[in-house]
Amino acid sequence: MGEPTVYVLSVHDSADGGLSVDLKDLLQALRGFLSRWTWCIRDLDAAGEDLNGLCQATWEAPVWFSSNELLALSQRVQQTVEGVFLAFPEWLKAAELDPAELEVGRFPHSRCELAITAVDSSYFEIYAKDIGCADAIRQHFKDVRLQDPRVVF
Repeated sequence: MGEPTVYVLSVHDSADGGLSVDLKDLLQALRGFLSRWTWCIRDLDAAGEDLNGLCQATWEAPVWFSSNELLALSQRVQQTVEGVFLAFPEWLKAAELDPAELEVGRFPHSRCELAITAVDSSYFEIYAKDIGCADAIRQHFKDVRLQDPRVVF
């Protein structure tokens, strides 16, 4: 069996010298896929309404959200500084996962179907196993850079 197909993109859309895209924009681009997933959130650092407790909790242990819950959260975020958002099949239970599957570096071989990472308020990286997700990101944003997954993983 060969290596799994993985698409790695980074989104750099900017305006006035800063990043003009945030989590809510990425989720909007992926809206046609959201019903498939439940989300694991790790290492979140974000500015917005009532986020301090959540941010701290994600550094202590993974926090799980439905897509609807993540959409609601994304509306409260003014800026995502750092964060890892892992999309797993909605039917999969967190207890069934090997902890290694919650690491972005294991993405190609995990049951995670899509991963979003916020990088220092500078850009977002998206890892996808479905070309439809990659195409949705490319069509929605202006400055999308395709990365070689062999270099990333």
